[in-house]
Amino acid sequence: MTDWEHALIRHVGVGVKTSKALFEKIEVQDWDARPIPGKRTVGEVAVHLAVLLEADLMLAEGATAEAMQAFYTEPVPRDQLNERINRAFSIYHHRSQLFDYLNILGYELEISLFE
Repeated sequence: MTDWEHALIRHVGVGVKTSKALFEKIEVQDWDARPIPGKRTVGEVAVHLAVLLEADLMLAEGATAEAMQAFYTEPVPRDQLNERINRAFSIYHHRSQLFDYLNILGYELEISLFE
């Protein structure tokens, strides 16, 4: 494995680890909070972040639009977020969106998104 591949795996691992830490911080009463009008709720961002890695892998493997639509309409319970994000690696820019939402709601976050 090249140095670049090792660095990529480490970077993605930090993203998954910090995303899971954010998931664990969300209190039940804030799941449906919409800190920014017209944007997703906290729960919607968390679910999107958790399944985004799987979706990217499906797209890379040539999934059809119909398959993706079915995938995105499948409900994801809160207790499956960590399991879902562990299934694949890819982008996780929504991590900062969830981090911002929880900050807006007044959460005390001692989580560094980068190492």
